[in-house]
Amino acid sequence: MRTNSVVLPAEPFSVFTYTFTPITYLYSVFYLLGLGFVTIGLLVAHVRRTDSTYRSQAIIILIGVSVPIITGLFPVLGISLMAQRDITPIAFAISNVIVAWGLLRYRLFDLVPIARDKVFENIPQAVIVLDMQLRVVDVNPAGVLLIGQEKQVAIGRDVRDVLAPWFHVLERYLPFTGAISDEFEVGQGAERRFFALSITPIFGRDETQAGWIAILRNITERRLANEQLRQQSAELLVAKEIAEQANHIKSQFLASMSHELRTPLNAIINFTEMVAMGMIGPIADEQADLLNQSLASSRHLLNLINDVLDISKIQSGKLSLFVEHDVVLKEELTFVLALIEPMLHGRPIQLVTEIDPDLPIMSGDKRRIRQILLNLLSNAAKFTDEGTITLRIQNQGEQVLLTVIDEGLGISPQMQTTIFEPFVQTEDGVKQAEGTGLGLPITKSLAEAHGGRIWLESTLGQGSAFYVALPIKREP
Repeated sequence: MRTNSVVLPAEPFSVFTYTFTPITYLYSVFYLLGLGFVTIGLLVAHVRRTDSTYRSQAIIILIGVSVPIITGLFPVLGISLMAQRDITPIAFAISNVIVAWGLLRYRLFDLVPIARDKVFENIPQAVIVLDMQLRVVDVNPAGVLLIGQEKQVAIGRDVRDVLAPWFHVLERYLPFTGAISDEFEVGQGAERRFFALSITPIFGRDETQAGWIAILRNITERRLANEQLRQQSAELLVAKEIAEQANHIKSQFLASMSHELRTPLNAIINFTEMVAMGMIGPIADEQADLLNQSLASSRHLLNLINDVLDISKIQSGKLSLFVEHDVVLKEELTFVLALIEPMLHGRPIQLVTEIDPDLPIMSGDKRRIRQILLNLLSNAAKFTDEGTITLRIQNQGEQVLLTVIDEGLGISPQMQTTIFEPFVQTEDGVKQAEGTGLGLPITKSLAEAHGGRIWLESTLGQGSAFYVALPIKREP
């Protein structure tokens, strides 16, 4: 390729001279056009169509590859550098440094195939890649387990043959016309399995469709859990309807029985009072004592029946208030204290009242407000053996705060969370065998019906404080 080669001494390096032959020019044309420019063209096209993630690396590699190709023209054109006609070795050294720096700095060309293999091979969903003729192009390990065929056997075959046992499922989606997302069921009985199917078209760099990617995810556990949850929900709904119906029947029965019991009981009380007062004729002292005991028991029974009737109304949502807008708390308090004082007579208990002098006129049901006060004071009297019971009524602007404080037995923290539930009694209440555990639940419902609330503070063995906040103007 080169003739007349001579080494001439020179500074700083000796010079190697030669004469080009026609073969040298043919080689240069093949090397530069056939390899160099084609390579540069491919890299330029890659830079133009690649995304920003790879563009920087592609540009660096393009520059590195271009260096020896461009400098290869210098000898042919008679250009010499540093007295050398051929600097190809130096150009390749520079090119290798640039290309190595680009690859080592970004490592994208090495990373992407590894990432693809890791994702595709390890993804738990079955992934099947199809070409436009629906032939299997690739399948991941999860897909191999699903179709029950080796990868080498499945690749190249029509997906309708590969998935022949599921063809009755697959045919509903053929021909594929776009992205598909669906769920389907295969098998029967204990062999039932559910899958989520996603079919997405794959497009090449020229924006033409190259094939399809199908992803199958086993959702059997989720579907079976959902079916079980729906079944349990349906059973709970039926049970709830049965319970509500039974509760409604119970409330109707209690209301009916309470009315039926109160009528003859009121007659008994009235007739007993008439006899005890001597209106029918003179009675002995012993007879009067027995009649008074009978009256006390009858009134206690009437109070229990009234509580049962009230709680049945509350639970059935039929409790209604007779609201008046001229409720004077001091008058209602006088009525309540007249009923409480006999309960404290002869006992070492002092009743203290702390009433604000500027109590406002309120809106509410007089009888129900009396019932709130009476329930709280009678409970305090029932569970206080000695000490002080304090009734405090305070004007707080938009509401009135009723407080009943006793120095009785107190309520344990465990009972404080359930004391306002129907038929719940403290251990001391059960021992005394008084009441039904309805007083506080009724009081709570009456306070809330007025738009107020009730809460308590208590220390076991030291007493309790019950608070009821009632709005002065009840919202309609």
